[in-house]
Amino acid sequence: EQEGKGAAAEPPAAMPARGCFMIRNQKCLHSLYSKNKSACPLKVMVRHPELLQHDFTTKGRLFIPVDIQVCNRRDDISVSFVFETLPPNQEFDSVSRSFRESRNHSMAARYFWHGKTTQRIKQLGPNKKVLLQIHAVFHSDGDYNLNRFRFSVDMPGIGIKHFFFPLQHLISIRSAGTATPEPVVNGEGGTSP
Repeated sequence: EQEGKGAAAEPPAAMPARGCFMIRNQKCLHSLYSKNKSACPLKVMVRHPELLQHDFTTKGRLFIPVDIQVCNRRDDISVSFVFETLPPNQEFDSVSRSFRESRNHSMAARYFWHGKTTQRIKQLGPNKKVLLQIHAVFHSDGDYNLNRFRFSVDMPGIGIKHFFFPLQHLISIRSAGTATPEPVVNGEGGTSP
């Protein structure tokens, strides 16, 4: 079952997604880690365009569809979790493994999430998957990492545990008329361990 909150309005028509996607379609299969009771039971795959051009002067902000496929990699239990996007002023500190306010107070080079920014998934069955769809909103060109989200997983016998996947899901946006950068090569892309 999926519940959500966030902006209910549909974004205006945006430039169609072009370029390579980070992940090919994959099945959620049994993992060597599935018996580790404290390991994250989720496998996360993110799909989005890598390189886009947009005229921010005449067309304004740019909405990009982002698909996040979440698999329960446990083969013995169902999993419940909450997916939530991070606000633009919050970031993950990989050293302390915690969330904090950003040291950079400039909002010019940030993106925002639009749509169901919080989604509760109840009882995702063993080796089952669910697709979460949101939009990233950009106000200027630049290079961005679309990894600003986290999962709060109800871990049986442990309680709620927060997980962040510090993988890079890069997107480059260039203003119309700007020289196109060399494409980013990501191999198989960003899947979680």
